Amino acid sequence: MTDKTYRQIYHYPSLSLGTVQLNSFMQNYPLTCTHKVLDNSSLFGIEVEVEGLQHYPTTLPFWSVTDDGSLRNYGREYISRPIKGKHVEYALRLLYANLSNYPYDFSPRCSVHVHCNIRTMTPKQLWNMMMIYIIFERLLFKFVGQKRDENIHCVPLLDTNLLDHLTRIIDCRISPDNWMKYTALNLVPMNKLGTIEFRHMHGTDDVDKLMTWINLILKMKLYAYKNSTEMVENEIFHLNSNSQYRQFASNVFGEYSDMLLDNLSYSDYASFMEEGVTRAKLAFSTRSPFEGMFLSDDSLLLKLYIDPAPLRSAFGKGVWPFENMPTPEQIAAFNQVIVGVPDEPEPEDWDEPEEEQE
Repeated sequence: MTDKTYRQIYHYPSLSLGTVQLNSFMQNYPLTCTHKVLDNSSLFGIEVEVEGLQHYPTTLPFWSVTDDGSLRNYGREYISRPIKGKHVEYALRLLYANLSNYPYDFSPRCSVHVHCNIRTMTPKQLWNMMMIYIIFERLLFKFVGQKRDENIHCVPLLDTNLLDHLTRIIDCRISPDNWMKYTALNLVPMNKLGTIEFRHMHGTDDVDKLMTWINLILKMKLYAYKNSTEMVENEIFHLNSNSQYRQFASNVFGEYSDMLLDNLSYSDYASFMEEGVTRAKLAFSTRSPFEGMFLSDDSLLLKLYIDPAPLRSAFGKGVWPFENMPTPEQIAAFNQVIVGVPDEPEPEDWDEPEEEQE
């Protein structure tokens, strides 16, 4: 598997965070924020769906608004710009403070989607995060509540067969476009936005619950960052008892583990985790090796993957026609398909806190 980050693989454009302007606004219009975010520099995008907004605020720092055809009764969707973790609570409180001047409601059609930045992650780190997520998916839905696991717009991964394709999507051997958007954890935005989307949360203006939800996501991401794939897989492989389940939850979520377990008995929370543990073990025991699809000094394959349209035309589908590393002959055939695709400059080295243009 390549050790490059997804930003180096996909050559995303730089993000404009507007930090200087936002800091100035926040100083002039202070709001009381009470939650500690576990990583101030991690970037998030948030989408808040609301109904009943015949009249609504249209100009807000951090937010843009659009009509949403999936909603009814003057449904709108507020879409944030990329927000650093340290600004997330302020952005949410600003939005809901302005919405409070108008009548609005959250029907069962409404939800709050959280996009988590993966640009700085390597495929192995994302694999770690996905294995952790699978184990705790049922408990995460339990925390969210309101029977969101029965909603057709956020289907649990454990209720799909998508795990069969997980390694190849994470290792960039087939396009995330082959993922299903309406899964609870949506991988489709990987190659365009550099995010994965958590679609679990119901529509709400409960900032306390939303901040806890974001910190739960961050706990999984930070654990995936800090531990090797070999260590994570070994730890999962040895999960064979209720006490080990509880210890693993504590290892991953720390002080937030009690919010997931919510005073459940050993047998109760084991029942929420057993299926995920079994599926995670199966996933990493049967996955094909991470093979390092990309040539170190040649971005040809990256261009094909970033823009699969020529392949769709040539092969009739938007996936790689080859399972393993392409041969020179296959690369030459690709060259004939994508004549005229412009070259892209190699991006500079980058860390998450530095991706910013004022």
